[in-house]
Amino acid sequence: MKKRTFSVLFFFTILIGGFAFFLIHQVSFQSDKKKETVNTLYATVLETTEEYVKVIPVSETEEWLINTREPLEKGDFILVTYFDDEFKSITPNEVRVLVGAEEMKKTVVSEESLKKEEIHTTLPLKQEENLLAKIKQFEKSFDGSSKKISKEAKTFVNEMIDFVFFEGKINGVTFAELKDTSKAKVVYYLLLIDHKIEKHFPKYKQTVDKKITSMKTKLIAQYLQFVNTLCEEDKEQCETLKKDFDSIKSELDISWKNVKETFQYGVGKTKEELKNMYELWRE
Repeated sequence: MKKRTFSVLFFFTILIGGFAFFLIHQVSFQSDKKKETVNTLYATVLETTEEYVKVIPVSETEEWLINTREPLEKGDFILVTYFDDEFKSITPNEVRVLVGAEEMKKTVVSEESLKKEEIHTTLPLKQEENLLAKIKQFEKSFDGSSKKISKEAKTFVNEMIDFVFFEGKINGVTFAELKDTSKAKVVYYLLLIDHKIEKHFPKYKQTVDKKITSMKTKLIAQYLQFVNTLCEEDKEQCETLKKDFDSIKSELDISWKNVKETFQYGVGKTKEELKNMYELWRE
């Protein structure tokens, strides 16, 4: 009888021990899994101390505490990566300053996006397609000899800059009459054209109208604005725009510094849009 009782007790001991081991293993697994999940937070620094910084995240109204001794300044726009948060308090994995406080002062950042002016156009689709085809063909022609570029570049670039920025016409059409997707494509081609000309003539802008000296930065700013606008409206077009940007980012070697330089032309940009611009550039 004692032997039987001992066997039953031994069995239950093993069963309970196994169940306890299973629970501990599951808790540990879930904890490790939770730690592996890296979260991101975009925020503006409000206050700094020796032990922590107080920040306000993008699109939020409640303040967070970041437990860090990183040399941050009030006004810095930062990206924080972390594994977990407790009551809006973070021990970060990494803190990166995306836009310094001084740069933010020069950046036109508003609390709300400017309302987009809607332009209703009855421009025939065929006319719009013909215009894009003409610009694309000209961009492809720059893959040829430098002599051809030398002969035609100045005239065409001036014509395109007038078209995009100064209400000029090409084929009887103004830039404002195009759909936003077509405008973005025009800017895309013009960035490629500018890059290809500079390969053969690095100082060509010095011999052309001075209004185009900052053309690249203005065009990148405009393209990013189209991405922000269209990605809110059309997911399919958004993916196309992102692929095109990835192409020109690689071809033109666009750095985050280049993107930050576009802020001076970003009237109405919000901190949410700055975040989106960084994520687009980082992809």
